[in-house]
Amino acid sequence: MGLNYFVLDSERVRDDLSLSSLDELAKRADESSGPRVVITVPVRRSDFPERLEGTMRILSRRDRASICLVAGNPAYLTEEERSRSAPRLLSLAAGRVLRELGKRIDVFVGTERVEGTVERLCKELDVVPFLLLDLHPPELLERFRPNGNRLAVYVPFALGPLSEALPALLPYVKRRMMVRHLTGDPSDHVERFCVVGDPERVASRLRSLTERYDVIVGYPALLDPAQLRFWALVNHATGF
Repeated sequence: MGLNYFVLDSERVRDDLSLSSLDELAKRADESSGPRVVITVPVRRSDFPERLEGTMRILSRRDRASICLVAGNPAYLTEEERSRSAPRLLSLAAGRVLRELGKRIDVFVGTERVEGTVERLCKELDVVPFLLLDLHPPELLERFRPNGNRLAVYVPFALGPLSEALPALLPYVKRRMMVRHLTGDPSDHVERFCVVGDPERVASRLRSLTERYDVIVGYPALLDPAQLRFWALVNHATGF
């Protein structure tokens, strides 16, 4: 890619950084020529209008800031929020950002459960589809590239034995299994949705993903400095 991305994947209100903190982060990215800061905005949340307005103000004055529009995980939404139309809100938000700020802004759009909507937005607005790691068939990825669109993929990863990573990964794997209507032992599906193993094995699989996806968004399932240092080293070496 030549330009790295730092995605703030916050969907719960309690995990959000304030808009002023996001602005400061984007400012520092500009000053240091650091990674592009991608701010996640769940469109079905009740505070979506205010959050979008604030994020667009940041995008308008910072060069290294982008946005990721997502429907929002139902687990983090109220019943009323879950009833809102994600396709309509995603379409309105993506159209507004690009109309008002222009195509210099990267607009990522989460594909989970709204694949058809994102396919259309790829054709009409050249957005960047943001997929979750899975066994994506080539024909699906082609549908997300009608204009040569870049593809982004979210990859939970963990360095170390699978037994040590399971407690952190299993809740995520179970949610993914529910969406895909998969049965069986969740531990048997970890490698489908995550990357786990020793540094060489994890780095090798991440490199293989760059053959299919343009932007690899890593999530360190084990939150310790060694995991983050590893990601930084691999990211620097491969340029994703």
